[in-house]
Formats: sequence, structure tokens, C-alpha cells
Amino acid sequence: MNMNMKFLNFNIKNIWRVSRSCLAALLAFCCAAAFMITAPPVRAAEVARLDALEAFLHEEIRNGSQLIKFNSDLYGRPSEDEIRSVFTALFNTPDLFLLDGSFSWSSRGTDYQVTPRYREDVLADYDNAKILYENGVSGLVAQVNPDWSDIQKVLFINDQLALNFAYDSGYTNYDVYSFLRDKKGVCEAYSLFMMAVLERLNIPCSYVKSDSINHMWNIVQIDGEWYHLDATWNDPMPDRPGYARHVFFLLSTNAMKSAEGGEHYLKDDWIFGENVSCESTRFDQYFWRSSVSPFVQVPALNQWFFIDSKGLSLWDGSSDTSAQILSFPDLFRSLYPNYKFQGYTGTSGLFLYGDLLYFNTAFNILSYHLNTGSVEVLKSYLNDGNIISCFQQDQNLIAIPIPTPPKI
Repeated sequence: MNMNMKFLNFNIKNIWRVSRSCLAALLAFCCAAAFMITAPPVRAAEVARLDALEAFLHEEIRNGSQLIKFNSDLYGRPSEDEIRSVFTALFNTPDLFLLDGSFSWSSRGTDYQVTPRYREDVLADYDNAKILYENGVSGLVAQVNPDWSDIQKVLFINDQLALNFAYDSGYTNYDVYSFLRDKKGVCEAYSLFMMAVLERLNIPCSYVKSDSINHMWNIVQIDGEWYHLDATWNDPMPDRPGYARHVFFLLSTNAMKSAEGGEHYLKDDWIFGENVSCESTRFDQYFWRSSVSPFVQVPALNQWFFIDSKGLSLWDGSSDTSAQILSFPDLFRSLYPNYKFQGYTGTSGLFLYGDLLYFNTAFNILSYHLNTGSVEVLKSYLNDGNIISCFQQDQNLIAIPIPTPPKI
């Protein structure tokens, strides 16, 4: 009997799992990272063939197929490298959270069969898991105003990830489903969720990975140019409810490698999910770099409010200009004329409730009336230590000073 048969088994559960972790966690992943998958260059016809194979396998895996069969008449005779390349893409696909990081495949003549390995805990309740995933992605998309620019949409999503999720210091949650279930995850979960949401918003988005820092982040296309966006590093650790950063937001590659507060510069081993470059410096020195709060959009206006170190400011989305509307040094002097001004705010929460914006300086919790411009001090912490954030919870305004968070 003349029979051509191949069988291969791959276990790449931890190949691309990256996190902002301590040295021990980094070493734990190094061995798996040694099996880095890199697809060889292919021609346009081969790209189309592999894209079709990827789409076919994606649908089968999303449906939880235990054994996937196909004939080479449909997708040619995929080589080992091509199969591995396709599965690399599938393991970095947000809605395939059912995959457990390994698969096996075999070929016999013109017939192929693929056996994915699935997460048993997810498979046991897969229907509800898919509902949770869909509700989480579509729920965030529904909060986005379709009239916003792509910049505003990406800015909003960045802040929502910081406000509603926390970094998983236990290094357990790598996928979007677990991220949504537990409201925490490692960098891979942040990046995949960003990809899932921006795909629904028709904003091109992919990822970048670095083994040297055991990390993953996003690249996003704005007005035809690609930029780096690290939502994980824009969410402070330990978590600060009510606070979001913009230090790693829409940066060129050069700016990303030199940005303070990250480790992206440690080694030039970045692997891009798309064959693109991030050369535009348009946003490298943009005004949001100095923001120390989330951005809050007033529904009736195309204006976004934010806090920088010196005061309350607004960004006009139509003219793309920013201006300060409340000076913290002036406010402090008017409130405490017998005190010497002690410095600006370091970080702040910011949220809208009715016609009032709530935020903090280093020494006060305040409200700002949008219609009148009047400011009210709700509570002073002048002698109680700096405040680093504030947020609303169960009809209570929560302040986070150092070291304990009182209710006011």
C-alpha cells in the first residue's frame, strides 16, 4: 500500500503568553518562547490561500469542532511552516478564547485533519462564555459615539480599559473571555480586547510582542499611519480606580522606545502582527501626554475635559485645540490664602454626573459646574496627605488619598 502520511503535534500554549511580570515569571516563559513561530515570505497567491485556510479553521474552532477535516483541493498542500503560521494568527485572535494553546495535525494523501486543544473549563460552559464575550465587546462598542473621530474612539477605549479593568498580578488571565469575566488580565488580554473592540469600530489594529520584556501591546492605524498603543502600561499598577494614563498612546516606534515608565527599549526584538512600521511622529508630543486623568466627553458638546498637572482643561474635537479653564495654583491661593502653594496635582480621577464634573487636586475633592463655571470644594484633605484619584461607586464619591480611601 502506497500511503503518504504526516503527523505533527504542537504545544504552544505559552509561546506568546507575555506579561508585565517579575523576573521569575519571565524565566518561566523563556523556554516556551524558544519555539517562536515565524512564517517564511510567501507570494500573493499563497497569502490568499493561507488566508482562506485561516478563515476556515477560525470558523471551525469558534464553533468548538473537535476534529477539523479538509482536502488539499481547497487550500493546497499546507506545509508545516504554513500550518504553524496559520495557528500563530489563530492563537492571537480575540474570539478564539476556547483554544488552549496547542493543536495536532496530520495529512494522508490529499486529506488533512486538525485537532485543536480546548480549555476544558470554557468548553463546559461555552455557550454562556460566548454570550459574555459578545456582551462585553458589543457593550463597550455601544458606548462609542459613531460621530467621534477615530482618535477620539481610540482614546475612549484606552480610558475604559484603565477605568474598568486591573492588571492580573497572578498571571492567570491571558484571553478576552477571562478578562471580561474577572475584570483583570495580563498584557495579552488587554491587547486582544483592544483588537476585538477596534475591529468592530472598523479601526485597523494589531499587536507587537517582545520576548525580552515578556510583553504585548497594540499598533493602531489613524488616518493611514500606524502608531503604538500600550493600554496595559496606561493602566497604573497597582490599580487606581478612576485613573487612566496616556503616556503610551499613539506613539512612533522611536518615541515608544524612549517613553518613560516602560521597558520597551530594553531590546530590539519586537515582532509585529502586521508588516507595518510606525514612523509618524504626529502624536509624539501631543497635549494628552501631560494629562493625569481620564478624558470625559460631554454628550451635548464636541469637547473632552481632562486634568493636567496645572488644572482642568478641555480639548475641542472639532478644532483639535486644548485650553485650560481652571488653574489649580490660582484655586489653591484663593482657598488657602495663608498657605504657600505646595505644588500641582499628581494624578486625578474625573467623571461627569449631571451638569457637574467631579475631580481632585492633590488636596481637595471638587465639582465644576459646566453651565456656570463655578467650583465647589466638597472636601479638603490639606492636612491628610495627597489625593491620587476619585471615582463614583454606589452613589458614593470615593476619594483615594494616601494611604486609605475614605467615603465622603
